Amino acid sequence: MRVSFGDRIGITVSVPWRIIQDGRIAFADSDDGQRFGLPEPINGEARANALINEMRVIDVEIDFLTADFHVRLEGETRIDVFNHSSGYEGWQGQYQSDTEGVSVIGLGGGGVAFF
Repeated sequence: MRVSFGDRIGITVSVPWRIIQDGRIAFADSDDGQRFGLPEPINGEARANALINEMRVIDVEIDFLTADFHVRLEGETRIDVFNHSSGYEGWQGQYQSDTEGVSVIGLGGGGVAFF
């Protein structure tokens, strides 16, 4: 999954994630392509975009021990990302200011690297 927050901030996620909305799990990465008794499989990209498109970011919280993180959005919505590997990097974030760029990586086994 790739999420962009404007022109300067982006996150690429290769681990499990979910969108929480109105006090329940509204969509999770594993729901993509599932039928759940529906007439056709769920289009994950379309569903995720419908849930969070144009929402303003309120806060980002990173657990520096596990490299899990939560993006809190307006309207009681959040994205949860679970770093679930002891070896593989779980996600990469990028921020570009007017003068420099910063990259952040959720490391395998936990921890976060900045460069």
